[in-house]
Amino acid sequence: MVEIDDEEVGKTDVVRALGGKYNAEILSVTQEPRSAKELNEEFDVPIATGYRRIEELTDVGLIGFEESIL
Repeated sequence: MVEIDDEEVGKTDVVRALGGKYNAEILSVTQEPRSAKELNEEFDVPIATGYRRIEELTDVGLIGFEESIL
């Protein structure tokens, strides 16, 4: 589980991130590691939008990266 640093991230930031289209859906399935591509395909999200939503959730500490494979 990712810990939120209260000093860096305010509650408003977290609420704003959860309010974004697709963000709650993405968050709901991230108990197990998934790639951005898998998330985009599961929710039929355009790739650029998917990456922005993942970045929003990462920025507020709601999800994190496990590993990056190129």
